[in-house]
Amino acid sequence: MKNRKYDLKQTLASERLYNIGSSVRFRRKRLGIMQKDFADLVGMPAANYCRFEKGVSNISLLQYVDIIDMLEFLERRYYL
Repeated sequence: MKNRKYDLKQTLASERLYNIGSSVRFRRKRLGIMQKDFADLVGMPAANYCRFEKGVSNISLLQYVDIIDMLEFLERRYYL
């Protein structure tokens, strides 16, 4: 029999990763930047960045901060 508590934790973690990735994807698409180009700007391999946006793979906190900083920088530059 499976451990239901563990399954519930995994499901919640997957939903959180998906929500974070989809919000980053929305902001990136609003700026009109492709995934591969944005991955280069942030300094991540494109495959890892794509998995992060899909909510399949987790990334380090430092990489997440780099992504948010780059999005904020580009949004300020784009909207000013």
